[in-house]
Amino acid sequence: YNFRKIIFNFPNIRYIVSYIKDDPLTLVSDGDIFEFDYESSNKVYIVGNDFAIIGKQSISVYDFSGKILFSDNCPYDNPLAVSYGNELIVYEIGKTELRFYNSYSLVERMNFESPVYDVTIAENGNFLVMTASDGYRSGFRIYNNRKKLLLRCNFGEFSLQATSISNDG
Repeated sequence: YNFRKIIFNFPNIRYIVSYIKDDPLTLVSDGDIFEFDYESSNKVYIVGNDFAIIGKQSISVYDFSGKILFSDNCPYDNPLAVSYGNELIVYEIGKTELRFYNSYSLVERMNFESPVYDVTIAENGNFLVMTASDGYRSGFRIYNNRKKLLLRCNFGEFSLQATSISNDG
């Protein structure tokens, strides 16, 4: 542990992942040590059989041997993410864009006319975006796993505070 850097080795990663995945020992192999700049806002997400470290204006995806698979500069100072399967949805509260990543690339961008406040995903890949439209206080959009709009709902008198979507979307 160094000032503003953390050094992981793969037994540490195995330990961390054991609380996230059902059978981490089949996913992790020993490898070299790797480093990343530490900030308290950095978050680690599982993306398929790899993991992503998301921090201020950056995302890096590693495999469990320590090889960096993908790195990108994203325009978010306080990014949030939702992972499902082999994809990761990255956004920032108050911005109007979602970014969809896999282990190797930025797959797609989705833009909205109003700020995004929350993203929730179902086990089947359908996802809900809490946002609004001009003239409304709040609203949400539900998309299927192919990113096609299924439902759009806005509220003029109510303000949504949180969102949730059932496991089957």
